[in-house]
Amino acid sequence: MSIEKSLYLIFPLICLFLKREWQFIIILLLFLVNSPWERTQLYLGNELGDKNHLSFLDAISMGCMTAILIKKLTYSKWLNWTFLIVGWSMVVLIYLFRGIVYKAGIVDLGLNITILSSGISLILFWMYENHRSRNEKEYKVIRWLRHMGIYSYEIYLTQIFVVIFGEQLFKNFSLHVIWLIPYSLILIIISYFLGK
Repeated sequence: MSIEKSLYLIFPLICLFLKREWQFIIILLLFLVNSPWERTQLYLGNELGDKNHLSFLDAISMGCMTAILIKKLTYSKWLNWTFLIVGWSMVVLIYLFRGIVYKAGIVDLGLNITILSSGISLILFWMYENHRSRNEKEYKVIRWLRHMGIYSYEIYLTQIFVVIFGEQLFKNFSLHVIWLIPYSLILIIISYFLGK
């Protein structure tokens, strides 16, 4: 509930009282710097380190800053492709090379989520610029992904029902772990339609 309170009550109230965009950016930068400390130092040896209300505000900050910058900046095609490659490299590093991330001390510093959020932001820069430079017909290939973004809050609110039911089915049918990825994709599609 503390996460919900922070995200849906306190954060919007803070935004209402800020008069200038630069003030909002300063708040976002404070969240960005504070969140890794919240994850690693505030509740040592306690699960609240990952569940307290400020732990993931760096991800929200990156999303807000991306939305602000994406409308203001123009950059070359070469830089846009660099954003995509670096962004995906950051996502792959955090998701697939967890052992390296732990051994390098990135998790101990609480920077794993910040790196992941930064990578997603860079991918969003590429997606926005790529969408802007193409016509609508070419973009239909990933229209479902855009719709997942549009319905993200509805998906967020309803996906838990699909996940809980899906987990029970997975266990009841004693499916092998090899089916986990295709099964997860099916659950994502069902969550999308339920949210929509």
